[in-house]
Amino acid sequence: MSGPITDVLVMYGEIAGAIADNIGVKLTADETTRFAPTRQVNPQAYEAYLKGMYHVYKLTPPELDAAQHYFEKALETDPDYALAYTGISFVWVGRQQMGLLIPSEATPKAKAAAQRALELDDTLAEVHYTWGIIKTWSDWDWEGAEQAFKRALELKPNYPEALVYYSNLLCYMDRLDEALAMAERAVQLDPLNSIILTISACTLEYLRRYDDAIERLQNALRTSPNDPVAYNGLWELYYQKGMYEESLKSAKAFFTGLDFAPIAEVMAQGYEEDGYSGAMRSAAETMEAFSKQTYISPDAIARMYAFAGDKEKTMAVSYTHLTLPTKRIV
Repeated sequence: MSGPITDVLVMYGEIAGAIADNIGVKLTADETTRFAPTRQVNPQAYEAYLKGMYHVYKLTPPELDAAQHYFEKALETDPDYALAYTGISFVWVGRQQMGLLIPSEATPKAKAAAQRALELDDTLAEVHYTWGIIKTWSDWDWEGAEQAFKRALELKPNYPEALVYYSNLLCYMDRLDEALAMAERAVQLDPLNSIILTISACTLEYLRRYDDAIERLQNALRTSPNDPVAYNGLWELYYQKGMYEESLKSAKAFFTGLDFAPIAEVMAQGYEEDGYSGAMRSAAETMEAFSKQTYISPDAIARMYAFAGDKEKTMAVSYTHLTLPTKRIV
């Protein structure tokens, strides 16, 4: 068997098929499709895609920008590279989920990239995984999301990212035993991946296994220091346990990681004046003021008032329609 480097996926398919023949395994129709010769992969495009994936799950503004740069570089080399489109889709989803961009701007771009990937190659697990994320957190279409995640895992059973995000969806659906099984399998497959550890910690939190969730998030920070998603989880968990100093420290690290250092600064001032509730209230008021100039998720502001123990302001912000700019300037 021989061929240029651009034939790498063809070679993998031929190897898998040959192994199946030699050991007498009968492939299903799906497996035959997956192992069939596929179009050539440009090595420069693939390298750029891998670099993009290195950055994308860090989910900070500069890391998401870097990821988009590499995915677009991959498409400059190969305009029909489906995996690069899935990466771009995740970049826009990430910006929305981290509160960096208004959903009405992020979601259409995420969907457009995911749809293009689907048109180019619907046999890629990554394509269906991407749609699972969009349907869960942008469309709130849990039935459609579950179908997408299941299809991704049919195509790639040992896909840790699909497993762990599917586990999060199952938590929303109150199927906690299934969610835990999915999350733990993902961790077993990729135990040093910080996004796997942080999302799986969400499942442990749903099960009220707070200490186990904290330990997992601390492990995530050992593999990826300054991970804002891990700090966000620790902020919530320490609050649940009444560990307010630790919760405040994690909250400040979260905002600093997202280039919102001014929020961390007012938290410190508010804490000196009125403890934990003062810190959260100061942050909420500052975020509300910033929202007149730049996009800040109303949910994020409401969450701060909730941490401050102000139910009235929490409800008011949650149900008040705010006219907000679409770009962050801080």
